[in-house]
Amino acid sequence: MKKIILNMMCCVFFGGTAMAGVDLVKDGKTDYVIAVDGKAEPAEKNAALELSEFLQQITGVRFKIVNELQASKSIVVGKAFAESKGVAASLPQLGDDGFVIKTVDGNLIITGAGPRGTLYGAYAFLGKYLGCRWYSWDCSMIPSRKDISLPDINDLEIPRFKYREVFNKEGEDADFCARNMLNGQLGHRSTKSTLLAKHGWGMCNYGTDVLSLVNPKVYQKKHPEYFGGGQLQFMNEQARKIATLSVDDILSTKPKRACIFGIAHMDIGSFYNGGADGEFNKAGGSSGAALMDFTREIAEKLAKDYPDVVFTGEAYLWSRKPCSNVKFPPNMGVCFAPIESDFSLPFSAPANKNIVEELDGWCKITDHVRVWTYITNFGHYVQPHPNLYAMCEDIKLLAARPQVDQVFCQGAYHSLGGEFAALRAWVLARLMWNPALKADDLIREFADGYYGPGAPMVMKYIEILHKSMEDNHSKLACKTAPTEPYLNAKMLIEADALFQEAEKACVGKPEYLKHVQIARIPVDYIMLLNQANLRKQAEDAKLTWPEDKGRYARFAQYADIAKLTSVGESSGSLAVMLEALKVERKIAAPPRECEGLARNEWVEVQDISFKLCGANIVPDSKASDGGAAMMKGNSATWGIQASLQNIIPEGDGQWDLYAVGRIDKGNGAADATAFNLGVYPPFADTMKVKVGEVEDGEYHTFKLSKSPYVYDAGKAFWAAPPNSDAIKAFYIDRVFAVRRK
Repeated sequence: MKKIILNMMCCVFFGGTAMAGVDLVKDGKTDYVIAVDGKAEPAEKNAALELSEFLQQITGVRFKIVNELQASKSIVVGKAFAESKGVAASLPQLGDDGFVIKTVDGNLIITGAGPRGTLYGAYAFLGKYLGCRWYSWDCSMIPSRKDISLPDINDLEIPRFKYREVFNKEGEDADFCARNMLNGQLGHRSTKSTLLAKHGWGMCNYGTDVLSLVNPKVYQKKHPEYFGGGQLQFMNEQARKIATLSVDDILSTKPKRACIFGIAHMDIGSFYNGGADGEFNKAGGSSGAALMDFTREIAEKLAKDYPDVVFTGEAYLWSRKPCSNVKFPPNMGVCFAPIESDFSLPFSAPANKNIVEELDGWCKITDHVRVWTYITNFGHYVQPHPNLYAMCEDIKLLAARPQVDQVFCQGAYHSLGGEFAALRAWVLARLMWNPALKADDLIREFADGYYGPGAPMVMKYIEILHKSMEDNHSKLACKTAPTEPYLNAKMLIEADALFQEAEKACVGKPEYLKHVQIARIPVDYIMLLNQANLRKQAEDAKLTWPEDKGRYARFAQYADIAKLTSVGESSGSLAVMLEALKVERKIAAPPRECEGLARNEWVEVQDISFKLCGANIVPDSKASDGGAAMMKGNSATWGIQASLQNIIPEGDGQWDLYAVGRIDKGNGAADATAFNLGVYPPFADTMKVKVGEVEDGEYHTFKLSKSPYVYDAGKAFWAAPPNSDAIKAFYIDRVFAVRRK
């Protein structure tokens, strides 16, 4: 297999006469101009403009932009003029993003092989040699200096990864992305082309799911043989033909630039494993073999018409394991998405051993591996999420595998204000360009620049948060509950005090204070959401719980400052969550079924730990802890969910599962459905609760199945209303499990 290893940074000589340093500015004056070809690409012209503007901000001196090439005393921008100065920019290894920065004959040359590389070179020069930093979309550090004297420079930089994207809201601003050399555009970013011509465009990651390629609304009735298991029957030849035409239709409308086209299966835990699909999967040793072969055929058939497109099959959930019976063509790769990881630990940790084994398996199959990793809690965007160091280690591990040429880091993507979202975007951008950088240094540099006088306290908070996860370890999933042991009273009391100190340190410095206030949101969030239990923990440990009557108002104020609009991927608006935080909680008594049992014989999950979609947390005096998850009756959405990995202890035997629910009665007769309960997958594990069973409006307990359950990250409890007026609303108080003896 062909393997290409790119240098992250090296110095080479490209020709021209002897190198010499240059004095760009001396005593507040300059003799230099910025020279760019009048026929240059928009990104090259933008590079010249950005250099002029930032140099003026730094020195107060205006650098004129000219379209003629002078003998000396020029900042030469772009490929055409650079080659006239003897600097060969068309080196194959530069690719679209690499660049050269070089001093030649009293000139400073900045160029890439392409326009985006030239723009990145301009920003790299401003950062490396002049100290400019663009920490977030609304926070830059531009130094002031009277003189600029440059040493001899002969730099060549090439990013380790061809595709680099931090998919959180803080990482969406186009100028921020360009200045931090993030070139990826997935989903809505590719549709509206966030990165424009002046940014050198970006590397678009188009794609769709399989049921958009072969739409059940069009084909299901006449051709049920195309579908199965909530997916397609991937070995069906006619389904493949239709899918290929659909992909062709999509790509025909896109710009003719290098891009990725991802083919994703439906985001559910089921698939069709019968007939030809089942046989092919068995032969390939993977549930995803048929899907990969489906993608292979599309890639091969469209290769000639779209030579610059890499098609990727999805290795996610049931399709994550590598298959042995699909020969990937050169234009096909894989999107490896290890969502089941323990994100508190790097991929290299024993707990994630299977992740690395599967990744290495894919690296033996294709030279185009995109790793889709997860950098937030999708159930609670503002929940403390101690994976800062693990996420950095993961980039280094991926960099050691030359077949991994794309990295996509998914965070809080539809709201600003996610936990340390700006920090994550900036640090990851640096590491995806050059994984040799030290994570500790990057995190500390960001903290100093972003939090100012509050940085020491914020860094101490980061330390105690990660130490609490280490000392009270449980798996850090991408939807970890806010009641996990690492979020304990001891750590939160110390964190609360640190942020008090940090805010005091930033008085009179509004920009730094704003950032400290945003960083404090997660601590206030957990202290409000789980207050009753945390207060009890503090009392038991003889700690003083901070009874801060202003905490709720502060959370609301700081959320507004952060422009926080949602606290989770599937959650309602911030206004809905603010109502939930008002609920006066109490310590719940054990369920009747658990009375007399040892505490390790039963577990419960309260409403604050549910994944909600179309459901709200509301006060409920009848609920065990004073609050419940509520949904109106006129919906069929599985709006209340809880992963079995958040209910049942890992590796701890078999358990019976119970849900506690009630209704506000509507117009339904006694035999009408009041609400539905189940565990998915499979679809069949479902029970219907009748109105007559709950028409008294009181809470009732329902055992979900005669068969026991075990820890399973791929399964989840769910509850849904009847989609009728049989009830006005239904409520789930809690879910609990009892160890089966």
